[in-house]
Amino acid sequence: MIDILVTLAASLHVIAGVAAAVSVGVIVLALPPGRLRLHVAAAGYPLAAAIGGLTAARSPLTDVSALVVVTVGGVVRQRARWAGTLLVTAGAAIMVLGDSFPGPPLLRFGLVLWVPLVVASIENVDRRWGPVTWPLVGISVLGVFAGVPEPAIAAGLSAALPALAVAWAVRAPVAWAAAPAGTLITLAAVEGGFVRPGAMVGALAGLGLLLVEPASRALARVWPVLAPVENGPRARRLLVVSQALVVALTSRVAGFRDAGLQALVVAVGALAIGWLSIREHRRHRPAADGDR
Repeated sequence: MIDILVTLAASLHVIAGVAAAVSVGVIVLALPPGRLRLHVAAAGYPLAAAIGGLTAARSPLTDVSALVVVTVGGVVRQRARWAGTLLVTAGAAIMVLGDSFPGPPLLRFGLVLWVPLVVASIENVDRRWGPVTWPLVGISVLGVFAGVPEPAIAAGLSAALPALAVAWAVRAPVAWAAAPAGTLITLAAVEGGFVRPGAMVGALAGLGLLLVEPASRALARVWPVLAPVENGPRARRLLVVSQALVVALTSRVAGFRDAGLQALVVAVGALAIGWLSIREHRRHRPAADGDR
């Protein structure tokens, strides 16, 4: 009887995540097409993921407060980028600087800077690729769940994935959800993987092309050879398949290394493979007579 109660308590966050996701999905599908439907769908996955994931967090009240600040910052970023970034950074600081958050001070301060970077990267991918960003986020969530030794928070985030599927189906913009989604993935990666540094590194690197694709576009302004493929139906399929490959490598190969440095080397290799898979391969046309 006691074992049954323990098992039930351990799975309550998963049940909560599924229930929240199904509820959000029903509401979204019941709404008529329009801006309200898109905004509710975009907010649905972070809300359901927070309900499922934060019930398993070490300090849920602190994390909820941090997530509220981060979410407000994400909304403000759509109008005033720097003001929104400051709010996102403040929310990240609330989350990682508390006494219950694992890790030395250097790691915590690094994460305060990491969260705004992740948020900006997801927004950047959304502006270029649109709703296909949702599957990329979902694959990253599953990678965290598959790679960390304490996957309670990641299980809650994974349980809420039906809400993400609904947001993708109605083509909701990801930008509104980038801040809370990126924060929750970071929280799940660090709290779930801290007991094995390699798992934490692999889980953070599991954002994969959500980091690589915008970085390669930025660097392509200086080195055009780094440019990723242009948006299109075939390119979107390639992006999803490549993300699955990268996340499989970061979570199941890098994430199973005990040492953080070993995991980092493998993760960098996986991210490089991801970049190579989406790099634009330009064909040089023969020079015409008039060009010679």
